Amino acid sequence: MLNRARSLSAPYGERFRTHLSDLFAVSWLPKEFGPFDAAVSSSCFYNLRDFQRVSEIYREIRTYLKPGGVFLNEDLISAPTAALQQRYDDVAAARRRREGVAAEDLQAKVESRSQSSQYVTTDPCPATLDQQLAAVKAAGFTDVDCFWKDLRRALIGGYA
Repeated sequence: MLNRARSLSAPYGERFRTHLSDLFAVSWLPKEFGPFDAAVSSSCFYNLRDFQRVSEIYREIRTYLKPGGVFLNEDLISAPTAALQQRYDDVAAARRRREGVAAEDLQAKVESRSQSSQYVTTDPCPATLDQQLAAVKAAGFTDVDCFWKDLRRALIGGYA
């Protein structure tokens, strides 16, 4: 992913810098980075499987944003109930059938990813939408909202 980001950002020169970090490390974002006008994350934090750590990262990101800066996080979320989880799974399965993607192929990818991670839980997503929004608010962001949602994928964020 980092190599892909580097190739896509090459035309922007010094305006876009990549950095490899362990999000479980306290110093995951070096002090020389920031402050930023925007911080964007996509399909990243749910992989931590640790909502307490995700909440801490939200606070850490907030400290690196300029006043008025924006934080946007597009990621997977937990369904708030077992019934909704089943409905979401049914809709996702129907979409895969229409697109010709076998559920077994997707499951194999998920299992190989889980086996390679030392931070594995039974739920692939650490929190519901409401919990995510509350954590972003608690981190000190204002005008916090869910800007887009499709089943268990949501774009949330707020302003510094």
